[in-house]
Amino acid sequence: MGTGDRMFVSADAAERVLRPLGDAPVNLVAIFGAARQGKSFLMNLLADQQDLFRISNLREPCTQGVDLSGHLVPLERFSALNGCPPLTPRACGGVRVGFVDAEGQGDRDITYDSRLVSPVLLASKVVLFNWKDSLQADRILNLLAVLARAAQGIELPDGANSKVFGHLHLVFRDWSFVDSTPDEVYKDLFQKEKGRSDEVNVRNLARINLIEAFESITIWLFPAPVENTANLRDKIRFEQLQKPFQNKLRELRKCLSSQLQQPMKFYNRPLTAKYLSQIMPALVETLNSDQVIMPESIYSSMVRAEAQTLKESCEKDIFAYCEAAGLEEMISSEEFDKMLHKDVEIIIQEALKKMDSFPGAVRKDIQASLRAFAEKEITIALHTNSEKIAVHLSKVVDVAFQTLKKECGVIEKTRLPMKNALLRQECSDLLNRELKRIQKFPMGLQGKRGVEIECGRVRQNASLLFDKLEVANDKAIHQATAALNDVVRAAKARISSEMHDSLDTLFGEKHPITVTKLQSEMEVLFTRVVQGVMQKIGSVNEFGVSDFRSDLDHHKAQLNDEMNRRYMIEMRQILNEVSYAAREDLGKQIIYRLDGKLPMLEEEIKAAVDSAIAHVKCAMADKLQGWTILKSDLEAKSMELEKLGDDFTDQYLHRNQQLEKDADVRKEAEQYEKLRIDVTKLFEQKLKEIGFPSTDDDIDAVFRRALQEIAAKFLSSVADRETTTFTAKGLREILTSDCKSAVKSQKILNRLAIEKKEALDLAEKERQMRERERLAAEQKEAEISRLKSDHSKWLGEKDNESKRLRDKLQEEERKARELQQRVEEMRLHTALLEKKKHEEQLESMKQSRRVTKAKEEEAARLKEQLEEMKRKAAEVENQKRQLEVQVQSEAKKRDEAEELKRQLEEMKYAIAQKEQERVSMELQVQHEQASREQAELAAQQAANAAEVAARAAIEAGRRQPPAPEPAKTEEIGRKRPLARSGSGDVEMEDVSHLRPRTPVRAAGQCLASQAGQSSNGFADCASCVMMNSKAVAGGQEASWTEQGKSGAYQGWQAEDDTGRGTKGGSRRGREAHSRACQVVVIIEEEEVRVTTTLQVRIWEPSNFEHGQLSENRFMNSTYIRGDGL
Repeated sequence: MGTGDRMFVSADAAERVLRPLGDAPVNLVAIFGAARQGKSFLMNLLADQQDLFRISNLREPCTQGVDLSGHLVPLERFSALNGCPPLTPRACGGVRVGFVDAEGQGDRDITYDSRLVSPVLLASKVVLFNWKDSLQADRILNLLAVLARAAQGIELPDGANSKVFGHLHLVFRDWSFVDSTPDEVYKDLFQKEKGRSDEVNVRNLARINLIEAFESITIWLFPAPVENTANLRDKIRFEQLQKPFQNKLRELRKCLSSQLQQPMKFYNRPLTAKYLSQIMPALVETLNSDQVIMPESIYSSMVRAEAQTLKESCEKDIFAYCEAAGLEEMISSEEFDKMLHKDVEIIIQEALKKMDSFPGAVRKDIQASLRAFAEKEITIALHTNSEKIAVHLSKVVDVAFQTLKKECGVIEKTRLPMKNALLRQECSDLLNRELKRIQKFPMGLQGKRGVEIECGRVRQNASLLFDKLEVANDKAIHQATAALNDVVRAAKARISSEMHDSLDTLFGEKHPITVTKLQSEMEVLFTRVVQGVMQKIGSVNEFGVSDFRSDLDHHKAQLNDEMNRRYMIEMRQILNEVSYAAREDLGKQIIYRLDGKLPMLEEEIKAAVDSAIAHVKCAMADKLQGWTILKSDLEAKSMELEKLGDDFTDQYLHRNQQLEKDADVRKEAEQYEKLRIDVTKLFEQKLKEIGFPSTDDDIDAVFRRALQEIAAKFLSSVADRETTTFTAKGLREILTSDCKSAVKSQKILNRLAIEKKEALDLAEKERQMRERERLAAEQKEAEISRLKSDHSKWLGEKDNESKRLRDKLQEEERKARELQQRVEEMRLHTALLEKKKHEEQLESMKQSRRVTKAKEEEAARLKEQLEEMKRKAAEVENQKRQLEVQVQSEAKKRDEAEELKRQLEEMKYAIAQKEQERVSMELQVQHEQASREQAELAAQQAANAAEVAARAAIEAGRRQPPAPEPAKTEEIGRKRPLARSGSGDVEMEDVSHLRPRTPVRAAGQCLASQAGQSSNGFADCASCVMMNSKAVAGGQEASWTEQGKSGAYQGWQAEDDTGRGTKGGSRRGREAHSRACQVVVIIEEEEVRVTTTLQVRIWEPSNFEHGQLSENRFMNSTYIRGDGL
């Protein structure tokens, strides 16, 4: 529809869709109905096209106006869709089926809808009315009234008793009333209602009009296509529909195929694509002018318009022919007149033949008009031709002289030597040809006498030229005879070489060719070579010197036999290669159809194998298309495929039986896995209820109670205890065994909780000790105050004693101030140490980040290497394909190709191994990240412990009296670890030149714990406790004993920073992580020195042999050290 509700026909659609089909009969299938109820979806299914018409569940309709699909299907193919039995080609009669989707009815008034559907109804053999609701007769008839109204707007000739429209099918969609039948629905719709109201009369009239307008009316009750109608937005294939819907669709297709066999007629004329493109504009124009559609009038107007078009086309052809005829070879006016009349009459008859179906009066008028036009054009052409004859006659004679001279020169240069008789015959023929050319011209003013005079002059000149040519021929005969044999031998070699090269090229490129075509190429090559020989040797062979033609024919016969033998050998090789590829393809096709889908029915397995065999045979036939193959060879290869298919069928049937047997076993395994998870969850839940810390016996008791509870519930829920393999005792034993890891994990967490509680108790004891020290200091200060008070009382009584005591008191005050000053210095020094430790921790974190970044870069590099290997693998794959092509062309290199194929498989396996290594490296990076995080946590804990130890040492230093004399450093060249080194090796710092210090008693403590499990499955140390520590006194450092728990090496004793020790206990766990924190506090007379060293080592247990730890297996080592002033 255009502006103002005027209809128009898309000229582009007629040009693209209908015009290419020409006079092919076309039957249209049109669909009508309310908007947004799935009309386009149903048409897509009928046409077996996903995108034939746009589908949507939106409120706006998908179709505007009327859409004719560009996809026209042959009736034979349409009838065979969806597994329906196809019609025979004879029954189909070359009919093409088109599909028309109309805009939804009911959105606008009935006049608009009736005008819209009228052209479609007249042109459609089958009309579908789509209804997606319950049986509502009044609403359905109101919409069908559009079709009845369209029938009223068509006027048939008097006495015509044919139906106006084709077959009507009422399709009820999503029908859920199972007890109803199509006959009952038809009766409810079209049985005459009782009553006299206007509405009843209108509906009864619509029923009568519909029954009279359509050839037949059929009811179809379709169920829902899918369970969820929201999926209709997606593209749904026929196989995804529900079975009842598929069956109904097949029944509808069979009925439509039967009705579409007879072509639709418009005014008793079968409707073709060309006819349809002509009547549609006329129908639309009639509707736009609000006139009644009269097929007779429309047909008459259309016929006259088409006749006028054919007349104009014929006049153009006549004019063009007469104009072109005057430019052709000169002929007499009489002959020219006859030719023009004859050819123009043929043109007129061809135009009239196209009008055989037109009325007689129209054909008679057109014929008279064309004959008058033709006479006029013929007269003009004759006059033009007679004017040209006189001009060309004089020129022809001059051209004849030049032609004879030129032809004699050509013969002398190219065709000599030759027989004298033949040469004379050639010269005579040449002369006669020129004379005949002159004699063919129409007579001039002189008549025949003038032509004879010109011919005599031509004969005299020709006699002189021919005498010279005979002399040259005699000389050429003697010169060319000797070269004849050489030319023949070269021709034989050329034929053989070119044929073998051609065959090598064809088989090398696998270009299909038949034996007949090969022989035809040989014949063409032979003819070309013989012509070349003839051109080289001229007419020497005609003298009987050498019968070269028979010699070449004999050579051709031998070469033909040789080519046939080689063709069959090469063809058998190609057949073997194609058969081998077909066997592999059959295996792949069967795997594609059956792997992952078992178990299934035996019939389905056999059907899948048969389908794969058919697919492989089709592919094999496509590959062998164009070759000449013995029928026995093809039958043998086909039998091999059938036998291989039977072997695959037996294999998959056996696998199918095994999978069916294993189904019950998998079910019991799944039940047991769920039961184990339930036991673990209930066990962890009950442990959370009682809380940590606890004892191992309590944990075991909780697990037993959870196990008994879950097992009892499971056994009570089993319906058939006779068929199950589970027993109460068996469940307890296997669940106890499988849940050992969960119980062990909970025990480890319990021990961690116990250790945490012990650490908290130790901290509480230390706090109480500091409180007692603080009270003692307060008592001492109170005692000093009391003494000062006593001195002040005794001052007046004893002056001398008072003076002595005052001096002593001043000395004590001076010492107290010095001590207080030292305490302040130590506090400042402690703050500096804390700041420095914080900086060192930041530096350590930066270092770990750099290491992480370096490993990430390494991982990225490995990933790039993997991509490079993949690219190389792709190149190798390309090389493989090239090698396979070469193997097919060269049978002798088959063994080498097999070796290359094996190497390719090894390379693929190596690539898979590299991929596994990449995955393991990524896991290793993750493990190292987790280890770094654990190390940072341990470093933080060690720093906190060092801070606590330093404060304790400062408090202890307050109570120490000053040493009377400094101690000397006796150790020369002693070294300690230097943490500022950026490498992984341990550098040592020389401490032999430090100035002497006065060491005092110091205390150190290490509290470090580590819990959890590493990501790679290795057990980490649950805790690390430093035992038997002693502070540095008198310049000597003490060794600490490290003892690991929960998966560490118990009894291992650390001696120094090199990692060497003795194995004092049994190994537990797969891997041990050792962390040691050493805090040394040295308090001297004028300097406080705090040194903190954190060592983190990770090694594999396989390197811990005979008390030695291999240092090259360290995965990470970090040293943190802080120095005082």
